[in-house]
Order: sequence, then structure tokens, then C-alpha cells
Amino acid sequence: MSSGQLLLTGAVLLALAYLGVIGSATLLAALRAGGRRDEPGEERDAVTASRLTMPVSVVIAAGAHPQTANTLRRVLDMAYPEFEAIVVVDTGAAILQAMIDEWKLESREFFYRRRLDTAPVRRILRSQRDARLMVVEQDGAGRSDALNCGVELARYRFVAALPPGVTFDSSALIRAMAPVIEDPVAVVGVACPVERASRDAEPSVHASFQQLRSIRSLMFTRLFWRSQPHSVTAGTGVSIWRRDAVIQANGFRPDAVDPELDMMFRLQPAGVERRRFVRSHEAFGQTDVLSAGQDRIDAGRRQRASLEAIASRLAAAHRSRYFLAEELIGPAAQAWIAAAVAAGAMVGWFSWTAAISAVLALSFGSAAVTAAALLVRGAQPLPAIPREELRRLLLLAPLELTFHRPARAVARLSAFVKRPPSN
Repeated sequence: MSSGQLLLTGAVLLALAYLGVIGSATLLAALRAGGRRDEPGEERDAVTASRLTMPVSVVIAAGAHPQTANTLRRVLDMAYPEFEAIVVVDTGAAILQAMIDEWKLESREFFYRRRLDTAPVRRILRSQRDARLMVVEQDGAGRSDALNCGVELARYRFVAALPPGVTFDSSALIRAMAPVIEDPVAVVGVACPVERASRDAEPSVHASFQQLRSIRSLMFTRLFWRSQPHSVTAGTGVSIWRRDAVIQANGFRPDAVDPELDMMFRLQPAGVERRRFVRSHEAFGQTDVLSAGQDRIDAGRRQRASLEAIASRLAAAHRSRYFLAEELIGPAAQAWIAAAVAAGAMVGWFSWTAAISAVLALSFGSAAVTAAALLVRGAQPLPAIPREELRRLLLLAPLELTFHRPARAVARLSAFVKRPPSN
């Protein structure tokens, strides 16, 4: 056996051992946690009834998203004691007139102190139907600018940023605010995961793969992140921010690939242990799946955002070891094994039987973790998956590594070379 073959074999075995240890630990933790949903209990009922609970400013950076109206209706139906809703809409967006008609919006003068640089605000409208609602017409300059605009206009100390298109139940904000209510001094933000799920009666295979990926992410959050004092996360979700901390940090950066991930790192500098950003272990709700093209763009953006955030704040990297494992090391190990055994088989260092066996081991190992994630999902406050659909997801799980992840791996690799546009 040549030295090159020996090194390649050792590297593959090391990666397999790493994934095996992580997978085994995940399976044991999932079986221990189970899928039983915790009952809300008297504390949550007390929060719902209390008028002393911390008020929240809910900001929807809508742009021109067609699902904005549906999200807004759900927001205004939430069972949270006190909140306001601020919707930031692009100037001339088609959704604006429909919102004006539905909510009886009227232009009002509104004076506020500008502390963040944002695109010009053209109009501020208040609702005659619901005094909690404010709609802001602003020149479109991206999600980060819309969030900064909402933060400036917010009246309350904590600001919840909701992406348009998210569906959720009336108790979602109560669950999301639980870490803040427990420690309002130290907690500067909360990330609340959402599950990607198709709204179609018969989801496509690609949509099912996206749902499986988000279900695994929910499991990792519940099993591992909930015990971490400092957290970060990339990707779609609902986030809650302490308004004064965001303003002190000069707002969300428009040049960041993922402005919210960037802010999570900036609000938790090395040496400042009392500032904490936490990941909620309970899902906020669900959002629709992406098209295949959008999913690849999302994979590249997520990869680049993770690299830039970690590289710019190496001093605080020890706080993101789970993030490194979830976003970088795990996917890299899987891609390395598949590429290495294929290359080794082509040059004759490995037999094709050994190469195929390695890929099958990866596929079924990943499927076992996915099955555990489906079990743990039962503890989430989400609609139950129908039995037939659950059976279909379990059958698709071993195919994900071969038929879904390669395209995302290519998108991740391309992000090293070409910087994706900001979110």
C-alpha cells in the first residue's frame, strides 16, 4: 500500500469515525428525550393572562412578499398580552393597496429619533381597524435595511423579526419570549426555528428532502443547543432582539450575507459573558419550501455567511463549536468521504464494492439520524405529520444523501469562490 493510499484510507476512516460518534450520540440523546410534548403548564397560562409581561414590537420586513397579509393576520391574532405590529413594505409594492383597503390604513405624521442609517421612508400609515398596526412604506434596500427601519420605529424594548410567509399558532410569541422573561438583563436575542413544509397535498421529493433537513435542525436545537449559554444560528427563522443592543451595534449590516447571523456574533463579543443570544428549542411555526434553484442559493448564502461570521470573530469561536459542527464540519466530512472513496475507486486504491459500501453506510446512518429527528419532532408544537406522509419521509430518508445533498454541496463549494448576494 502506497503512502498516498494509506493517508487517504486513514482520512476516510477518521471522517467515518467522527460521523459515527456524532450519529451515535445523537441517536442516544434522541431516544432519551423521546417525542412527548411538554404541556404548557400554569406558567404559560399566567403569561397569557398577565398585563405585566414584557411588550414586544413585531416587525415584518415584507418588501413585496405576497404572503405578507396572511402573516399579518396571524400576528394580530396572537394571544400575547401587549405588542405592536410594524410592517415595512417597499415603495409601490402591489401588496400595499390591498393592506390599505383591508386594515383601513391612513397616512399619519410620526416623529422619531433617527439613530440608524436607513433608506428614505415615504409614508407611515396607521390602522383605523387595529391601533396596534403600523405600515411603513420605504424605498426598498433589502432585508437588513427594513429591519433597521423597524427597530428605529419600535416602541418596545424587544423586537421580534418575522419573515413573511411563516404560519404559527396563537401561543408562538409566548414560547419565543420565554428565555427573555427568564433573564431579561443578559439575553440580547432569541432565535426561534421554523420548519420547512410544503403546502401541497402531494409534496415533491425535493420538498420532502427540505422538510427532513429542517426536522433534523429542530432536533439538534432541542438536544444540544438548549443547554448552551451562548448560541448562533444561520438560516430562516424568527428572531427576537433587544432593541437598545441592536442600536448600540449600529444596526444590521447591509453588506452582510446574513445580517442576523452577523448580529448574533456582534452582540456576543469575546470576554462579555453576560450578553447571551439563545436558541429556543421550540419551533415558532412553519414556512413553505423553496424551489430547487432557491434552495441552492440558500445553501451557498448560508455557507458563506457562516465562514465570514466565524472568520471575522475568531476570538469568540469557542462559543460556536456546535455551530461549526452543524454548518461546516459535518457537511464537509460527508462530502469528503463520498468524494474520496469515489476518487480512490477510480484510481484503483479502493474496490468499487468498498466505495459503494461507504456511501451506503453514510446514507443509512443519515437516515437513522433522520428517523430519530422524526421521533423528537413529536415534542414540537407543530401539526402532526399524517401517517402516510411519515412513512413516505422514512422511505425517502436513505436517498437524501445521494439525490439531494450533492447539489447543495456544489452550491456550498461555489460560495468559497463567489460571494452570494446579501439576504
